[in-house]
Amino acid sequence: MGGRWLVTGATGFIGSHLVKALIKEGLEAHLLILPGTVELLGELKAGCPIHLYDGKTETVVELFERIRPAGVFHLASVFLASHEAGDISNMLASNILLGTQLCEGAARAGTRYFINTGTNWQHYRDAEYDPVCLYAATKKAFEDILLYYIETSSMKAVTLKLFDTYGPGDTRKKLIGILAETTVKQKPLLATPGEQLLDLVHIKDVVSAFLAARDSLLPESSVKYSEYGVSMGTANRLTLRELVARFETVTGHKIPVEFGKRAYRPREVMSPWTKFKTPPGWSPQVPLDDGIKEMVQEARAKFTGF
Repeated sequence: MGGRWLVTGATGFIGSHLVKALIKEGLEAHLLILPGTVELLGELKAGCPIHLYDGKTETVVELFERIRPAGVFHLASVFLASHEAGDISNMLASNILLGTQLCEGAARAGTRYFINTGTNWQHYRDAEYDPVCLYAATKKAFEDILLYYIETSSMKAVTLKLFDTYGPGDTRKKLIGILAETTVKQKPLLATPGEQLLDLVHIKDVVSAFLAARDSLLPESSVKYSEYGVSMGTANRLTLRELVARFETVTGHKIPVEFGKRAYRPREVMSPWTKFKTPPGWSPQVPLDDGIKEMVQEARAKFTGF
């Protein structure tokens, strides 16, 4: 499918990979970013139209009316596992206000497709609604706003709820990257007791899930709103202890992880959400063992030069 798409969150790990995939498809990806973050785009800044977000609804609406995108990939957000009072305004602006402005612009410009990003943390203890933290609550709040715009316009939408994501080049402090670094450096890592289940999805599979979600909206017969989980599957989940053992088996090296030295965080997700469907036609393709090898190889090159 050709056309013009507006992407938020392109300066982030997942967003940057998604934009590269859209360009590879021959699409025109317009990037909405915060002032002062252009350099974070890397090679993308030379290949995509860039628009600066000034926080004003009028500016966002004018952008939609000017570029008339076929759809939106909305990945921008502020993630905090726990928050302080001073974090609230910024989190609400990013996770609720920006999305609402995008919906307003899309509705006014006749944009047909909206792919939203949520989190499995909206479903603590597998509940239909029980957010783990304020971040997850803001994700749910925006979903409700998105549903209003779907009901009052011609727009169709999907929310993809992500689990743990990882891959090479990730600057986030994610678990697999930390374990890869620990494997190479052999510096003791203080961990929780390690009984929490993990659902680890490689960036290649995350990007293909976004594209599958988009494709599910294109037929005229498709429903106006769906939500999907981007998961390796409940049968492929493993505990932190099992993940460390898998690292040791794949690499042939013991990892100095000291379990029980850290407490679980409040409302730790011990068992991730299970009541989800995956995007139509999508399934994860990157085996965990391959992902582990890739991450350890990257860490070895970074810290040893080999």
